[in-house]
Amino acid sequence: MRFLAPLDETLLHEIFKTHERIITLEDGVIDGGFGSAVMEFAVKHNYHIPIERLGIPHRFVEQGTIEELQTDCGFDVDSIVRLVGTLS
Repeated sequence: MRFLAPLDETLLHEIFKTHERIITLEDGVIDGGFGSAVMEFAVKHNYHIPIERLGIPHRFVEQGTIEELQTDCGFDVDSIVRLVGTLS
């Protein structure tokens, strides 16, 4: 999905009906972000699928390059690959 609002509920229904797990990834704060909106949608529509939210945690993040910050926050390529590997 490209936008947080409005949520594409038709697409989300399709995703929830055809997948066993969902991982959301955002280049923004996790709390109150896209992943939270997806979780609210799941609750509202009584879906019971594990959802992993990746993004910037609710804490102070040090300065650095984009790559360093993504690694620090756990949503760089290696972190995502490891996460997917643990879910298989």
